[in-house]
Amino acid sequence: MNGMTRLANRSQSARSISIGGALVKAGILMQMGVCVLFLGITAHFHRRCIQRGVCTSKIQRILNILYASTALIMIRGIYAIVVTFEALSKDHVGPFIKSEVPFYVMDVAVMLVNTFMLNVFHPARYLPRDHKVYLAKDGRTELVGPGWWDKRPLIVTVLDPFDLVGLLTGRDKKNAFWDRPEDEVQRENRKDEVPGEKKDEVLGEKKNDEEVAAGK
Repeated sequence: MNGMTRLANRSQSARSISIGGALVKAGILMQMGVCVLFLGITAHFHRRCIQRGVCTSKIQRILNILYASTALIMIRGIYAIVVTFEALSKDHVGPFIKSEVPFYVMDVAVMLVNTFMLNVFHPARYLPRDHKVYLAKDGRTELVGPGWWDKRPLIVTVLDPFDLVGLLTGRDKKNAFWDRPEDEVQRENRKDEVPGEKKDEVLGEKKNDEEVAAGK
């Protein structure tokens, strides 16, 4: 049973309701922790791009959008923390509970701006449409690779979505085609494309023969 269910069900014992309140507080604080962690990872990636001289205008736009969106979510998160702790406080009722104005300003308006921003400046606008396209080590040249697919079982991807086990054991390096020499990746691409091209040629010739036969 989750925290909000325990908190809303007043037929339960005072201890169970108290546990529900603690779970709600912990959940909101964890959400803020995830936001801070995400900002840290993004800032680390940004710094590395700048150090290597590969922070192009497209990458900078994507990062700016992520920074702005995360900041708006954190504003809403801070408001949610204040409201939750005020609502669960037995001593007094705070100003955020008494008035709806903070809710409309720091929750509704903030998420409306965030939604509008992501619809107008969606990061996908600055990314390649083909998932096989990736950047070379110079950070500017676009190359076509074999594409990346997570071949792990579904239950494993749910339990470990970032493949931390593969990162620690080095298993993920086998699929890191972007770290391999460009000519090696291109040879693999040509090797994979040849059967498909021959198949298309055979189908095309067969279709032409059928059209000629129908014309006769």
